[in-house]
Amino acid sequence: MSCCGNDRAAFRVTPPGSASAPGASAPGTSVRATPVRLRWRRRVTAAVDGPVSRNRYQVSAEAPVIAVDPRDAVGLLRTGFFERVG
Repeated sequence: MSCCGNDRAAFRVTPPGSASAPGASAPGTSVRATPVRLRWRRRVTAAVDGPVSRNRYQVSAEAPVIAVDPRDAVGLLRTGFFERVG
């Protein structure tokens, strides 16, 4: 049984050109919050799972700015791999 890392964003490096669809919003969510724009600070392509919504976000040096679910923003910023835009 593992107890460590439960609150961390899951990072999975994917080959360039492979696409994964973002996950669906949480069940029972009827109001859409305004997405938060974050900039990826790394030079690798990756698929990043949101720590709350479990949405999968594709990030790369070529397209570093992504819009994320506001519930995921705090956790993703804590990793140090992102910075807030605007």
